Amino acid sequence: MLIGHPPGRWSFPVRSSDTDAHSQLHLSALFTCMQEAAYLHLEQLDDLFGDFDQLGLCWLLSRVSVRLDALPVWPETLVVETRHRGLRRLTFVRDFTFRSSDGRLLGQAVSEWLVADQAEHRPQRPDPAWLKTVPSEAENLPSCPRLPSAGWTFSGPVLVRRACFSDIDKNHHVNNTRYVAWATDAVQAVRQAGSGVLLPLTVRAFDIHYQHEVPLGSELAFFASPEPGQPRYWRIKARLMPDGPVVFRAGLLLAPPNSEQL
Repeated sequence: MLIGHPPGRWSFPVRSSDTDAHSQLHLSALFTCMQEAAYLHLEQLDDLFGDFDQLGLCWLLSRVSVRLDALPVWPETLVVETRHRGLRRLTFVRDFTFRSSDGRLLGQAVSEWLVADQAEHRPQRPDPAWLKTVPSEAENLPSCPRLPSAGWTFSGPVLVRRACFSDIDKNHHVNNTRYVAWATDAVQAVRQAGSGVLLPLTVRAFDIHYQHEVPLGSELAFFASPEPGQPRYWRIKARLMPDGPVVFRAGLLLAPPNSEQL
């Protein structure tokens, strides 16, 4: 932890509009809470990083790894604690802990962020004044695994989406939370094929590597399939259509069948 910069903690009421048919918080809504907590905490670190708008800089999310015992349900409250853990090569590491309002541990996450210029989103070398800490790998926290860049094969796209106005954020590209929503939609499209039943999506782990920005009007194809021999682990990727670059890769681990949220 940075000396003199304690973690930040914020409470987020679980809104019914952010939950699924089973009243469970959407995974993408969890990412929204993480994003808000990160930005609120960065406001407390102004003396370290300065005003990014004045500096012409922005934060770009590179990787996120989430491990969950449970997701809250409506109308509970989610408590998110976050801290800036320092620099790993060119990425800044930020940790999250999720709890219920009564203190029950729900899960943890680690994220990696790049600093980029606002105009062209080119990664920037960190200012020497920011090099305060190096992340400790010895701590009992999940890491961001490096998902394979090759070897994943899919029979064909299971979902197609277009980046529309409501998907675009202040950095003028699709917001990271939308990728998560689309990833879970892709998994559910396969799981629910031919069925009118809304299956619950009980996630125990989710890893995502953001690889390419998506501007307004882009069309994306989504691919999802279970790992051979591991039916609870789903491989997901998206690419720009018709034959554009890969936008993200993700891995999603479901809870065992018939398991209950802790």
